[in-house]
Amino acid sequence: MSDQPPFFIAGGPLAANTPSYVVRPADQELLDNVVRDGAFCYVLTARQMGKSSLMVRAASQLRDQDFTIALVDLARIDALSTDGWYLALLMKLKQQLNLTTDVQAWWRGQPNLSAPQRFFDFFHDLVLSEVPGNIALFVDEIDSMLRLNFRDDFFAAIRAVYNARASDPVFERLTFVVLGVATPLDLRDSKKLNHPTWCIMRSRLTCAGGSTMELTDSLKALFIETATTLTGSARRLFMARTVKELGPGGQRRAERELGWNRETIRKGSRELESGLICLDNFAARGRKPSEAHLPNLLSDIASIVDAQSQADPQFRTNRLYTRLDAAEVRRQLIGQNGYTDAELPTVQTITTKLNALGYYPQKVAKSAPKKRFLKPTRSSTR
Repeated sequence: MSDQPPFFIAGGPLAANTPSYVVRPADQELLDNVVRDGAFCYVLTARQMGKSSLMVRAASQLRDQDFTIALVDLARIDALSTDGWYLALLMKLKQQLNLTTDVQAWWRGQPNLSAPQRFFDFFHDLVLSEVPGNIALFVDEIDSMLRLNFRDDFFAAIRAVYNARASDPVFERLTFVVLGVATPLDLRDSKKLNHPTWCIMRSRLTCAGGSTMELTDSLKALFIETATTLTGSARRLFMARTVKELGPGGQRRAERELGWNRETIRKGSRELESGLICLDNFAARGRKPSEAHLPNLLSDIASIVDAQSQADPQFRTNRLYTRLDAAEVRRQLIGQNGYTDAELPTVQTITTKLNALGYYPQKVAKSAPKKRFLKPTRSSTR
């Protein structure tokens, strides 16, 4: 029997030597960022786009270049507490990096330190001390972190490892590759990461006018869902960045295939180019209430109606019943308070104001009349 792997693979990631693997620009881009620049890389796209296959292939190629590799699937880590989650992650790294230190004992020996601090010290005190050469850690299913309440601390710890390169060159031997179903805004605009070097795997087609992104059904669903969850300037900037990645004619394609408003895209593009954010003031839209240009209107209405109001004798409601209707209140506002007919709101609007103030324009029925019963007839006694 031949040792050649099968050409067709149904489901799951492809092995590094699978002959049906299609090499994409993201393969070389990822290797260049890790090997040449030692950058922290982020492979973000929709599901079933080949992220895990890219990870397996890149890990194999990095091993050939004397990198020590660890592959971690965050979706398989299930712990009830924050400490338990971090410890489970470090135990997986210990196994793949062949560390000799008892990680559980080391972790429990520092109870006064927070979990993110121990996570940082784990790489400085154990990993970089025991493992020689360059190290690349692949963290898959990063989107499973977005639902955890300590996710910000985890991303801050990764950022601390990256920032530590400036003061401790030993950290230059360590790099992360994060993969998952997320958008750059999930990791960057929410300040979970502080503008790291990142790359996005995307499907591209070359045309006469340049390079354009291929909008598959899964990418469309991801872009539409992400734009729906964002608001204000964050949404406009996400749309503008996406349109920019779509290439020539991207604005028209986004309007046609994603249903995005062209004016919103243009506004976001101006914000992206200028760096200035337009502040939203939704409260200023539409007509202002009457009291905005008549500041004493409500108090004047109350002074007129109070003298003609009384509470419900049976205490069934907290409203005050008044014998004046809205039309009469409007006439008295003109006659007693000097308002003009043109500046006062309509009778219907004044009725709304009365209800908002707790008045109910209706006379109080102090006693209900007795019901009148028909006299019995001969036919009714049968």
